[in-house]
Amino acid sequence: MPDLDAYAAALLRVVDDVATGCAIFTCQGTLLHESPDLGQARLGNSHIGRAVSEAAVMARVLGAAGRDPMNAAPGDGSANQAIDMPSGRYQLAASLLPAGLFAHEPTVVVTIRFTAGPKAPADLATSFKLTPREVEIAHLIAEGDSNQHIADRLQLSVRTVHHHTERVLRKLGVRARAGVASRIFKG
Repeated sequence: MPDLDAYAAALLRVVDDVATGCAIFTCQGTLLHESPDLGQARLGNSHIGRAVSEAAVMARVLGAAGRDPMNAAPGDGSANQAIDMPSGRYQLAASLLPAGLFAHEPTVVVTIRFTAGPKAPADLATSFKLTPREVEIAHLIAEGDSNQHIADRLQLSVRTVHHHTERVLRKLGVRARAGVASRIFKG
């Protein structure tokens, strides 16, 4: 019988050596292991923390689907997701792994790849005819900040931030705050 602990240890070394961030979760979304570069990056970047949280959700969804990864058809037991943030786009790719590789139960490995962020403020101003203040507010909206938080951060009234937010949404051609990150990222 093969030594599964030795296989798991070898596989963890591969995970630690991959160029993209990599994390392994239980099917309940509990983080079992993350590559060192992902762990280091998470310390100083809340956006990566959000990407890892989304990866945990993907793990729970794949685990809940209950597919046997050893007998799955191509594409079964895997998922992909893109998350747009002001700092850039995070591409997540998840795959369900059979029991015995990392734990006694099936696990989910998720790679997290980052690509460059949104256009420079001058480009956003030109492309969407945003004022410098609107560019600033668009970035804060894309980070998920509320009008109250933006007002506190920029020392403005909530009403002023509300008006700026309405203009940003109109100029970007989106109906809701959720579309701002995607729009300023894609241009």
